[in-house]
Amino acid sequence: MGSHEMITESDGAGDAVSARPGSDFRVAFAVVAVAFVLICVYSYHVQHVIVTRFGDADEYFFEAEQIAAGQTIRAETPYMYRIALPWLVAHTFPQQIEFGFRLYNTIAAAAGTLLLLLWLRRFGVHAGVAALTTILYTAEWISPSRFIWFAPITCDPPFIALSMAALLVADGLRRQFSWPRALGLTAICAVGGAVRETMLFAPIAFLFANVTFDRTSPPPRVPLTARLLPVVATAVVVTLCHFIPAEPRRQLSAWDNLFYLYHRKALFALPLSLYMTFGPIIAVVLYDWRAARDLLARHIYLVVFFGWCFLTSYIGGSDTERFVIWGAPVMYLLVAKALERHAGALLRSAWVFVALVAAQALSSHILFAYPNPNTAVAEWSSLTTVGEKIWGAINRLFVVDDFYWNLWSYFGSKPFHALSLAIYIAFSLGLVLYLRRTERMHPELMRVGGLIPSPM
Repeated sequence: MGSHEMITESDGAGDAVSARPGSDFRVAFAVVAVAFVLICVYSYHVQHVIVTRFGDADEYFFEAEQIAAGQTIRAETPYMYRIALPWLVAHTFPQQIEFGFRLYNTIAAAAGTLLLLLWLRRFGVHAGVAALTTILYTAEWISPSRFIWFAPITCDPPFIALSMAALLVADGLRRQFSWPRALGLTAICAVGGAVRETMLFAPIAFLFANVTFDRTSPPPRVPLTARLLPVVATAVVVTLCHFIPAEPRRQLSAWDNLFYLYHRKALFALPLSLYMTFGPIIAVVLYDWRAARDLLARHIYLVVFFGWCFLTSYIGGSDTERFVIWGAPVMYLLVAKALERHAGALLRSAWVFVALVAAQALSSHILFAYPNPNTAVAEWSSLTTVGEKIWGAINRLFVVDDFYWNLWSYFGSKPFHALSLAIYIAFSLGLVLYLRRTERMHPELMRVGGLIPSPM
């Protein structure tokens, strides 16, 4: 008999779902590793436009150059306080700043991919579904494994990986508390605080580790001191980063930025940003909303974490989807659980399955490279022929080789963003209606995802 990992997690219906044999996850790890390498190689091969001195990347580049040269740091706030990665690059690759950022961000992207797979395994997700869900994350246009080949000068990949590690340890503490593990969580969060101040989201969420609305089992018993320690340590590190020898080149007021974005961002961009970040696959989560609600009710700290990420995406910056992807551990957990339950119905119709795969591929932008953000695009009024207008509409909608700013819900064309949201909603409604009809006619498909066999 093979060895079995006895990790369990309630699936929302009150039944415990056992984690599959360890050998299955070794295969899943190999599949995900190969997929990660292939996606990175493919992205490197097709991406000819690389931005290094653009937006906040310019500030991180300045910072690394100045540290390498032994100069006082002069960069914009808050970027200059995110000291960890620029410092590491400056001290290890002082003559190859871009390469240093790309190397460490590739390592961080790989670590984040592995941690997401481990995260799904922790919640008892079937190995095949966990691998598929992790690959969906890796293939997304805004995930670190894709984005670093377009914009390598960023601090997001290590922050995302450290956040995933923190949530993984936090979940372990909720299941079985130990002080060494609590100190490990504190260390992870403290290091992350030097990478990016938003690392505070994970320890703030951990304050709610004992909160649960599940009445069928006793709540976790993580001591208050252990819950406070990570957030205090992270706050101390973030504060100390503000005392590094530096001269702000320009100071951006957080409050001014908040109110500016609050008044400028269209409300319809909020649901659109979720679709643009995770793709139409979230329609399966919407259909599975009761099970998703029950899972989150048992893990309120995940609601808090995702809530901070989503709130920041609205009022924290203009690159909305860059912030939404921080909530990947929560969203992809819901996606994986929904896919497990409804795989049978999704696979029953080849047309529906192909349509979902095609829609997800188009949304993830996996077929195309990032266009040049500095390219001047033709006005719609300048398009004269029917062919030009058809191609112009396709290009604006799917961002094939132009209209870079249409990738982002805050920038680009509002009419085409509204059209994109309408298409996402229509597709979601169609998928939800199909799932509802199919599972009512064939209730046997709901048995552990229908085509996924139950563990013996």
